[in-house]
Amino acid sequence: GVWGVSRWSVGGKSTANLLIRYLVERELSDSSTAWRRATLALWPKDFLVSDEPALMPAGREADKLTTGRHPLLWAGYMCIGDELQN
Repeated sequence: GVWGVSRWSVGGKSTANLLIRYLVERELSDSSTAWRRATLALWPKDFLVSDEPALMPAGREADKLTTGRHPLLWAGYMCIGDELQN
């Protein structure tokens, strides 16, 4: 099977968005394609910096918005394992 791991502290609303979209995309395609599509779908969304553990400590920026393009919101994840072919 395929497993997801993260290389740094993640979580927050961006992670919820990303993983929900990944599961939807996974119904339609392989893991790497689903992950790419989920990541790209995250990019135009706005997230409050204080809701994103990967961006903390934020200081004065805590009340600001960042987009899903920020690499700390998606680049820390890796899909590992093998796709099972039927």
